[in-house]
Amino acid sequence: MDPVKNKNTSGTDLNKIKKIVMDVIFNKIHTLCSPSEDWNAVHRIHQYSIPQSLVCSWKSRHLDHLYKRIISSPFDRISAAQWTAFFAGIKYSEITSLHLHRKNFGSLTDVQRKAFCEGIKASGITSLGLSGNKLNTLRPNKWAAFCLAVSQSKITSLNLSHNQLNKLRPLQWVVFCLAVKKSKITSLNLSHDELNTLKPKQWRVFYLALSKSKITSLHLSYNQLNTLRPNQWLAFWVGIKVSRITSLALSGNKLNTLRPNQWLAFCLGVGNSGITSLDLGCNNFFTLTPDQWMAFWLGIENSGIKSLNLSGNLLGILKPNQWAAFWMGVKESNITSLDLSGNHLNALPSLQWMAFWLEVKESEITSLNLSGNKLGTLQPNQWTAFLAKIKASEITSLNLSGNMLGTLRPHQWTAFWAGVKVSGITSLDLSANNLNFNVAFGLQWTAFWKEVKESKITSLDLSHNELGTLTDAQWAYFKNGLADSKVVSLTIKGGNKLTDKRIQALESILHNNKKEFVQSETRLTSLESSIAHTIFRGGCDNQSEPGYLQEVLPENLQGYAEISAEGRGLG
Repeated sequence: MDPVKNKNTSGTDLNKIKKIVMDVIFNKIHTLCSPSEDWNAVHRIHQYSIPQSLVCSWKSRHLDHLYKRIISSPFDRISAAQWTAFFAGIKYSEITSLHLHRKNFGSLTDVQRKAFCEGIKASGITSLGLSGNKLNTLRPNKWAAFCLAVSQSKITSLNLSHNQLNKLRPLQWVVFCLAVKKSKITSLNLSHDELNTLKPKQWRVFYLALSKSKITSLHLSYNQLNTLRPNQWLAFWVGIKVSRITSLALSGNKLNTLRPNQWLAFCLGVGNSGITSLDLGCNNFFTLTPDQWMAFWLGIENSGIKSLNLSGNLLGILKPNQWAAFWMGVKESNITSLDLSGNHLNALPSLQWMAFWLEVKESEITSLNLSGNKLGTLQPNQWTAFLAKIKASEITSLNLSGNMLGTLRPHQWTAFWAGVKVSGITSLDLSANNLNFNVAFGLQWTAFWKEVKESKITSLDLSHNELGTLTDAQWAYFKNGLADSKVVSLTIKGGNKLTDKRIQALESILHNNKKEFVQSETRLTSLESSIAHTIFRGGCDNQSEPGYLQEVLPENLQGYAEISAEGRGLG
């Protein structure tokens, strides 16, 4: 069936519509930021009846290129018509995730903001990121309009970090909480929002909102929560306990500076919180005394926490007595997933390194993240201890990304695989290790895939390893090795610069063998305006930069959008 043409629209306009819709589906929408008549063509898409089969064929095709910067223009340079066209295109695509960081949302005009909000409501977007957009500068009526749009959308994941939401006026905070309660949001990110300065009444509103919301994952990292008083900590954990939250992120809050009574309140709260996943990365826990470690682990032991993130805490410089207290707690807890990335573990003396793996062996840990620890620089006896103990552990998932493993010598790789093959490891992350193995004829890739084949590995991550630099001969060895392995899930994201031909070759291999290929340079469902991919946490972010009150929203929430710019009624 041919598309129905509007009598005032030429065939050329229809071709533009087809082209732009196809571009949106292919994520080639960066050009939509440049003023052109193409915008108007897309804006009139609703005037045509595009055959469903044609739309589906556009969706099924793959990207020719990945445009990493989808929107390069500041928000205020995008007209209302352009926003409408933008979301019209998204509606016809498979895009469900939209991240527009540091775009100064507060600078939009009323017409632009309305078009944006209407687009959010009408699109199929389920994940929205607006970090660093100066949302705290929105006037009350504009803030209410934004919150209303969120509450009426399909959004389940909202990132409002780096927006200084502590500066919202009291009524604006209430409106925000009401909207979150009414919404479908299950993951909320309020990191870097200086929430430590919220007044007690605002905290109470927030806790009550959490208890009525659908939120299961809450990110409150880098909010200087170390300044909370003991009674505030107790109230905080009560608020968490009565909510549905199972995953909580409190990284970068300088919790190591808590006074004894604060620390005790914190640890008691953890034990009664009901959460199963806790992120305490970048809190300088290397300064904790053995007694503080014991109190901490007592709280963990009494909780239902299975996953613990202690990345970026410089645990590699712990003294023997601190290390002993640490592992005593790990073994007594129910933790099965432990993140120790970016902890300078390569700095551990040989005896402590051997003790480390002995403790891992005796724990219940099945998933261990050691990324960003420079393990490629380990001494031979340390490397031997690592491989000897890992094969006797319960570990099935091991993350070794960003560990300079590309510098390992052949005999070290032989020893590495000897340990992995007799272990229970089925998931291995070797991303960002410079594994391009750039030697003649690709013989090392032959050896690599031979070892993978003889192991139990079914999931392998080789992202950010410059695989695009492989010669044709090396690539042939790579493909053949993959096809002959047990790997059913291969991840190659970013930093590889693979050609279309090589991407298609991998897809063909994995498709024919009913395997999964996760490749960021193919068709995407996520749009980001700025790229800041973190492969592993090698350090901590100590600078502010860029996861209610009633059962239903009050009928007059619509009226909040009419509050005057002067903030009438905020008192």
